[in-house]
Amino acid sequence: MCDRHLGVGRWVVIAGALQVLTLMPQLDGGFRVAINRALLGQGSAEDRARYLRFGQSFTWWLGLAAMLVGGGVLFLLGFLPNARALGMSLLFFITFGVSGAVNLTLNSQANLLVGLGQQWRLFVVQALTAWVNFAILAVALRSGWNEWAFPAAFAAGVVGIGPLVRIWLRQLAPELPFGPGPRDADFRRTWNELQSRSLAALRFQVYTALLYSVDLVIVSQFCPPDRVSDIYGYIVRAFVIVRIILQAADEALWPRVARDPAEGRILSLALARLNCWLHGAAMAAMALSIGPFLGAFLRSEMTPAPLLAAVLAARGLITGLASQPAFYLYGDGRFGTLARSMGRELFIGVLLGIPAARIYGPTGVAAAFLLGTLGGTAWPLLRDYSIQISRPAGELVIGFWMRAVPAGMVAGLVGWALLPQAVTPFQHAVCGGLAAAAGLSAGVVFAMIGSKQSAGPIYDWRNLVRRM
Repeated sequence: MCDRHLGVGRWVVIAGALQVLTLMPQLDGGFRVAINRALLGQGSAEDRARYLRFGQSFTWWLGLAAMLVGGGVLFLLGFLPNARALGMSLLFFITFGVSGAVNLTLNSQANLLVGLGQQWRLFVVQALTAWVNFAILAVALRSGWNEWAFPAAFAAGVVGIGPLVRIWLRQLAPELPFGPGPRDADFRRTWNELQSRSLAALRFQVYTALLYSVDLVIVSQFCPPDRVSDIYGYIVRAFVIVRIILQAADEALWPRVARDPAEGRILSLALARLNCWLHGAAMAAMALSIGPFLGAFLRSEMTPAPLLAAVLAARGLITGLASQPAFYLYGDGRFGTLARSMGRELFIGVLLGIPAARIYGPTGVAAAFLLGTLGGTAWPLLRDYSIQISRPAGELVIGFWMRAVPAGMVAGLVGWALLPQAVTPFQHAVCGGLAAAAGLSAGVVFAMIGSKQSAGPIYDWRNLVRRM
């Protein structure tokens, strides 16, 4: 839609500006996560009020910093040759940066809903904001606003959803001030208290952001420009979308871990076992179906090699098995542990990925980051998780793989049988979905006949999940 209404050259410039805006949340220094973690674990009304006041003040200062940084960096982007050649005004870049910063401030305000135990409201805010942004962007582009459609979409999200966020915060925390509070002794005390946790959270956030984007940079800069390099971005994006969907339940659980570690430990282990079946089935189905799907959806010459799909699926499987353990450690405040794991994975991937790109192309880059995932996540992160939930590490890892492998085998067999019959992109997607569902059904069968550890009726879905 964007390149059709703007033209490829103008869209490339705006895409670069959007990439800058997506990095602005890192300006929080990890404090937003630390504030929510402290709110969820607080024990007194006095501490709750202190954390809320600090969070509100910090949000306002973060918004001001984001306006200066976002507006300033995008102002400089306006001087680059492509922007000047297209006649894009400096006022647009300043407005775009400031509107993105205001949008970040709204999101920071809404993030306090997590610390107040109302994560579902945050999901509602995020969904409504996304739809409002998309609707205004589409209307503005069709109306000929060109690049100005983007700051208009940001502004519409703030104006349309901001009052709802404020109303909910006032309902849940009447003591929350509207503006920033004074930088008094309480502010400095809370700053010092949260500083070490926030820095560890920041390292984890930065490493994670780099880990899931730097492989694209390596492919674009070090691989020869050919068909395989062109399709790498498409296939990686497809795996990212599936990963986000599959990790939704993991992300929803971490506030419960922070609020009640004992209950969170039980729920986390049950969800981690369910994830083994889910990710094993999904990644096997993806490995078989993503190539034919992209070939049918784009064009036949854009079909990725089966080996590339298999390597990316293997990395996705390991990441999926470690997803719930990682979110458990996140909820338990083990940000330093997570940062070390992601740092190791990133270091190995970059160290091996650059030479592999020149020799083996995009498939070599994918294999290098798979080795990084093995070195940073497959064993070290699961070992740290096993320590926190008081389970033997070897038993835990073996149990995970004994669930993931059968799920993958069933999904693979069903996909192998169905996919040759598919022709259209929709048919390929349906066949992949049926293959994944078949793999997951193996877990249901296992829960019904293979495990006696949990008492209770098997037709109760909660008890069924525990048995898996």
